[in-house]
Formats: sequence, C-alpha cells, structure tokens
Amino acid sequence: MKIQLVNQDNELSSILYEIGKEINVKTVKSNPDVLLCAKQTDEEGFSLKRQGKNACISYNSKVDFSRAVLHLASGKTNVKQKSAFKEFGYMLDVSRNGVGNVETVKKLIRVYSLMGYNLFGLYMEDTLCIDDEPHFGYMRGAYTKEELREINDYGKKLGVEVRPYLELLAHLNQLVNYVDYKPFFDCTDILLVGDDRTYALIEKIIKRCTECFDTKVFHIGLDEAYLVGRGKYLDINGYEDKTTVMSKHIYKIKEICDKYDLKLQMWGDMYFKKAYGYVDAKGAQTEYDIPSGIELVYWAYEIQDKERYDKNFIAFKNTFGDRITFAGGAKKWSGFVPCNRFSMKVGKASIDSSKENNISSYLVTGWGDDGAECSPFSTLPCMFADSQYNYVGSLRDKDLFETLTGIKFDDFISIDDPDFRGDDTKNSNATKYLLYCDPMYGVFDSIIPEGFAKFYAKTASKMKEEKTKAGKYAYVFDTLYNLCDLLSNKADFSIRLHKAYYAKDKKKLTELCEEVSTILKKISKFEKSVQKQWMTDYKPFGFEVQNVRLGGLQNRFKYVQEKLKAYLSGKISTIEELDAKQEKQGLLWRSDSDIDKATLNNWGVIVSNCVVL
Repeated sequence: MKIQLVNQDNELSSILYEIGKEINVKTVKSNPDVLLCAKQTDEEGFSLKRQGKNACISYNSKVDFSRAVLHLASGKTNVKQKSAFKEFGYMLDVSRNGVGNVETVKKLIRVYSLMGYNLFGLYMEDTLCIDDEPHFGYMRGAYTKEELREINDYGKKLGVEVRPYLELLAHLNQLVNYVDYKPFFDCTDILLVGDDRTYALIEKIIKRCTECFDTKVFHIGLDEAYLVGRGKYLDINGYEDKTTVMSKHIYKIKEICDKYDLKLQMWGDMYFKKAYGYVDAKGAQTEYDIPSGIELVYWAYEIQDKERYDKNFIAFKNTFGDRITFAGGAKKWSGFVPCNRFSMKVGKASIDSSKENNISSYLVTGWGDDGAECSPFSTLPCMFADSQYNYVGSLRDKDLFETLTGIKFDDFISIDDPDFRGDDTKNSNATKYLLYCDPMYGVFDSIIPEGFAKFYAKTASKMKEEKTKAGKYAYVFDTLYNLCDLLSNKADFSIRLHKAYYAKDKKKLTELCEEVSTILKKISKFEKSVQKQWMTDYKPFGFEVQNVRLGGLQNRFKYVQEKLKAYLSGKISTIEELDAKQEKQGLLWRSDSDIDKATLNNWGVIVSNCVVL
C-alpha cells in the first residue's frame, strides 16, 4: 500500500518507513493508494476513518499510530480503539544463553508496536557490559553500552519504552563461578545483603543502565530468593526473618536508585505465597515493610481461571494498596516448541481480570529457561491474541495477523502442534524429554502411549507443509519439522529396543542397529536447523550448549550401535543397560502418567539419572 502523508510529518514518515519492513506500506509523494491525514490528539487510543482514497488517523501515541496503520493496511475503514492499560508490554529473556541480536530486538519492537505494545523489556541478569567488571557477562554475549543505546533509541523512535529488567538479589548464578564475586554471595546465587561490595556492584549496574536507557522506571527483580539470609548472612548476623532481610536490602537499593530519580518495580513472589508458578492470595500479609513508590508485580503463567485472578488482586490490594501490576507469559520456555494455545487461555483470563481490577500495567513475559531453545518469534500468535484481548476483548480480526506476518493466524498457530494434542488446558513438553532421554535406559517409556512415534511422523508432515507458507518465519517451522522427523524414530526407540532384546529377536535388533544410522543423520539435520534458527535470532554465544547437547545425543547413539553390533556378533553375551529393570517414571514436575500434561525442562535431569551438573 502506497501512502502519501498530507502533512508530510518527518516523524510519522520515519515510523512508516520502519513498520513498512513488516507490513506492505511505504510513503510516496505522488500516485498514492491512500492519501493519509494524521493528527495527534489528547484523546487516548486512535481512530481510523477511510472513505475511498482518503483516510484520517487521530492518534495519541506513536504506538497508537502504528496500530492504526496496521488496520488501514488490512483494509479496515472505520475503527476506534484504545489500550485498557497505561503500560502494555513484552519482556524478552536474554539471560538463558539466547541473547537476542540487535536486529532481532528491533524487529520484535517493530512487530509488537504494530500490535499496540508500548513497553519492551530486556531481562538481563549479567548480560550487560559493566565498566571495571570484565567477568560480568563474560563470553555470554553481554550487550555493550552502544548496543543498548541503539535498542533504546530505536524503541523511542517508534514510541516504545525500553526498560531494563534486572536481578539485584538472586538469579546471578553465573557470577558465582568467579573468585571476584564469590565472597559476597550469601548462598546459592543470592547476593550477601548488607555487604558494601554488594551495593557497590548494584550501583555500577544501575549507573550503566541510566547511561543506556531513557526510561525512569527500572525493574529490580528480587524474586525467588527463598534462602536469603540463610548462608553467610546467618553466620555474620544471626537469624533474622526473611522479610526483614529483604526489607533491609530493598531500602539500600532504593537509596541508590533515588540518586538517579528512578521509579522501581520488583517481582512480588517473595511477598506472595508461591508454588510452582502459581500465586496464592493466602500468602499476603500486612506486616511487610516495603518502601513507598515501589510497585510489586504479581506474576502467574499457568492459571486459566479468571476468578482466581480476581480473588488474588483483591487480596493483594488489601495488603499492598494499588501498587500491584501483572505479568503473564507467552510460553516458550519449555523446549523447542511454544505453547501459544495454552498461553492464550491464560492471557484471556488474566487480561479480563486485570481490566476489571483496574490494573494499569500488563506485561507478557518471554522466558528462555534451560537454554532458550525456542525462537522468540514462535509466540507471535499468543502476542497477537493478547493484544486483541486488550484492545477489543476477543480474538477477532485475524486478518490483521496475516497483514503483519504474511501468514494466516490459524496456519501459524500450528507451530504448537509437536506438543499439542487437542486440549488447550494441558501443557506438555514431551518433545524435550523424548528428544534427550537416553535411548537405552528409557526412563520415560512408562508414560509413552503405544504407537506414539506415529504422532510425530504425522506432525512432521504438517510442519513441512506449514513452512512452505511461513515466508520469513519458515526457518522456525523448519526446526520443528526436523525435530518431529527425528522423534518419529527416536520417541519410542527405547521401547522397541527393550522389547526386541527381551525377546532375543536378533532380526529386529539388527533392524534397530541399522535404524540408528538413520537417526544419526536426522540428528545432524536437526542440529543444522537449530544452528540456523539460533544465528538468525541470537548472538552466537550460548549455541555451544546446543552443540554439546545434540553432539552428546549423537555420540550416545553411536555407542548404542556399537553395543548392538557387539551383541549381535557374539562379542558380548549381554547388554547391562538393557538388563537393568525399568521403573515407572516418577521424576516429572507435573505428571502422573499423562504425557499431555507431563513436563520436565531440565536437560541435566532428562539426559541421565547420574550426576551431570
């Protein structure tokens, strides 16, 4: 679509140029398809009116303008919308090995601004360069000052606030490895509260971020520090209640941040009773001493019940007042496959509740647990759905998604299918643990339904078909095609191997030995697609973990093949690994025997029952 701006606004022309990289619009000086009059107003949101060749957009913010242009490019003629939230944002995890390269981050900012998101967060534990701290983010792809400024300025151009999401207490696990930092850790990955070195480091982090970001709102983390005050702090100070230790730490951080005139947010789980990602209002208490002016973020990624959010918001507000914001998630942190359908139900319930409870800030998180295997673009359907729930209350106008991505919404969401079997209330990551579980031990065999590998063969065909429609996102579908193609052999390999071995069926064992050669080729092909996806989305740092994992899987299958050849040739009379008695799987975090609900996202636990890390 060729657009001629009536008022020739340079700022709007610049926005149109950038968003034109995602949707088919460009500005022209003559022969336009649309003659556009755009005017900024004090009224929140935007309105779009088009009659014939003439269109008018009234908008409050740059993001409002971009969302209006998306509707214009989709052929809409009369639209009026506004966000239900003052802040509507996305947070990208860049600390679990996958550090989004600058172009990826810019693309995400563009795409989400078109959906109507006005906040973009970077979750950085140690992945930012700090002066005089050479091991901070060392060999981890840490962002330089120049890179963060470039990202900040790009967001500013499109009207998107770029915000640092920091960790100023726990989750600094990579720093524990260095002698410079070890002395001022309390225990595990938790900094030592009260130590001057802790606050000297924190001030360096804060100072660097003020040099890189224009925002005056910093997120300081402080989540999941359940052992705070239980290590060196206990030895030095004696026993103190965790909330007392937390309060001391928060006041010290606020004292530092007040120098820079910052407003602070923090995760709220240390003050809300938490278990496995679920937040329960019963944990809220009145005696907590939290400095005024700090917002607490209630986060929940798996609750699909609106009433539960309602009850929690009421309880939290009764305890902490109106300084409660919310963070949900577009789940991409359980392996190579996203959970858009599951997360959309979570998003609908939490957004509806947040609206009713007058929550001003809503964040969608994109964590990258255990290696950031999933592409950040794999959750575009969930992000689009959440934007629709925000602006119009339902998942409608799916044609907007096709205008934005070049792919129909219902085609793109099939990206879930390797871990989805028809029930969006369930959440499984079978592809992860069936990929990496040992092919001889078969510790997950007890929960694998008979003939389950056929599911992956069928899904591989679908992924292969969908990648032909996926255009610029075809590389993401290609990764999942190769994953499913590999699992069509690997998923039940151990079951078939044990069955043939116990039956002393040497013909079948010979066939399985030959099948290993096919599996090795498929692992190699899968690794190449993972590499392409990684190098497209992320900096190269962190990919070595994928090399090690998939290389280890290849070597393990080579070992299996050697053992089978030795057994079949008579060099050995038994295979000890296959003689060992298999037990029913009992390791899964949320399991029983239902593979559609069973999840385990820790490679070190999946790959072996022996000590790995």
